[in-house]
Amino acid sequence: MFFSDRLLRRFGARGMLVIAMTTIGLRLLFYSLTTQPWVVLVIQLVHGLTFAAIYTAVCITPTRSPHPDEVHHPGHVQRHADGFGSAAGGLLGGLLLDRFSPGGMYPFQEPSC
Repeated sequence: MFFSDRLLRRFGARGMLVIAMTTIGLRLLFYSLTTQPWVVLVIQLVHGLTFAAIYTAVCITPTRSPHPDEVHHPGHVQRHADGFGSAAGGLLGGLLLDRFSPGGMYPFQEPSC
């Protein structure tokens, strides 16, 4: 978030959202392709960048809007992401875990004895 003002000037709020969402998609793809648990830690480092980009872009958007009723926009985004998103993700994750087992969801190699 330290460099958010420079990124906003360069890419704009919409550009930051597009870059962040594309990066999240790539991050999730890399999660699905990895077979080593330690690689997840490396991939997870990108989360801080995407989180900062998304929330900076979302919070700056209503201040540039001519409609005063959009001031609550960041609150709506937060409610949907942390409320609905977490609930739907937990439910879907639980169903997938029940269906495929942990080994089917996380195909890490079993440690040899």
